Amino acid sequence: AGKTPYPRLAAHKCVSPNNIVNYEAWLATARLGLRFFYPLPHERQWFFGVSYALNKTLHPTVTSSTGNLTAPPADQLGYALPSLLPNLGLGWRNQRLTLSLDGQLLSSPDADGIAGHLLGTNFAARLGTAYRLGHNPDAPKISRIAQP
Repeated sequence: AGKTPYPRLAAHKCVSPNNIVNYEAWLATARLGLRFFYPLPHERQWFFGVSYALNKTLHPTVTSSTGNLTAPPADQLGYALPSLLPNLGLGWRNQRLTLSLDGQLLSSPDADGIAGHLLGTNFAARLGTAYRLGHNPDAPKISRIAQP
């Protein structure tokens, strides 16, 4: 085997100044949780949420601009596993507009001991905005007065 002019970072990558490695995949996420709302005046609310998310990477591909790349197996191109602790979220709703911040601890499959799986080895934070198109289901109902 001949020597390559560029160092190998891993068995599946060749790095050079002229090589661009591109990773693409679809990430499917299912989230289930609870939100606790605290009403404020004028159709405003604070909310706190706990949830659990399951992530699945679909159709991962790795390409190289020079073609000099041996990609790792597809089962090694996945997304990090969620830790055993739930996701936490905090948000504010003003009439139809909602802003939220969610945090999730992530664990790697080779995490050390229960602490690595419970507390995770990394984290993800999501900032979200939403706009409600329908009516407010918590608004008081307006009754029509019967006319004689």
